[in-house]
Amino acid sequence: QDSTLIAEAESALQRALELDPDNGPAHYYRAQLEIDTGRPDEALMRLVKRAAARHVEPQVYAGLVHACRYCGLLRESVSAHQHARRLDPTVSTSVLHTYYVQRDYDRALEEAITSSDPLEARVLGATGQDTKAIEAARREEARFAQVPRLAAYCAAQRAAFEGRSSDVLAIAEPYDSSSVSDGEDVFHWGEICARAGLPGEALTRLERAADWGYMCSQAYEGSSYLVPLHGMTRFAALLERVRARQRAVAEQFTVAGGRALLS
Repeated sequence: QDSTLIAEAESALQRALELDPDNGPAHYYRAQLEIDTGRPDEALMRLVKRAAARHVEPQVYAGLVHACRYCGLLRESVSAHQHARRLDPTVSTSVLHTYYVQRDYDRALEEAITSSDPLEARVLGATGQDTKAIEAARREEARFAQVPRLAAYCAAQRAAFEGRSSDVLAIAEPYDSSSVSDGEDVFHWGEICARAGLPGEALTRLERAADWGYMCSQAYEGSSYLVPLHGMTRFAALLERVRARQRAVAEQFTVAGGRALLS
């Protein structure tokens, strides 16, 4: 049923773009769908082509913020955000997650104020401020109480910071079988498991994130949560796989004119 709904959504978005090729929101949501179904490279190439044609939809650049980050093009992701905001100062982008991967935590938190994503506890935990991270996770759990997946993520973070590894697994279990295939989201669940002292569970989720198209090697290499995995053969193999795919997409991006567009 979920695959049918995804196919119907993609068909509807394609039809919307056939009727109105200048429909910026349709370009954005189609990219989101492509990314969430493990095809960030397809989203990236399509959005670059659209932007290179000198169309000025801010939503196309907002989509590039997301797609570039997934493919490890972090400077280009920030540049796409800047382009989007120049076109529309009110447009929402996911640049806070790009700043997080870059470990530019102050800017990430500035963007998080108006975001619909929990970030404060993750940043505080990444910088070793566990007591403050626990308090922030509790606040975010209340803030996102009406969004079960986000509330569960916040609760799992708090359990990890408090050393309750069995609770982390209990909270994560319903989402392990979920049809939602957002590779970046799964990556962050991997961070939680690593923080909870569950390296095998963490690696399983990180491998799944890569399978679902999250090829941002800087995230795997630079996350302080994943330091306990460094040196493990399985983690090294994962990194090599992610780097190889990232290099291939970066070459396609350059050939398509993406670097020149977002320089």
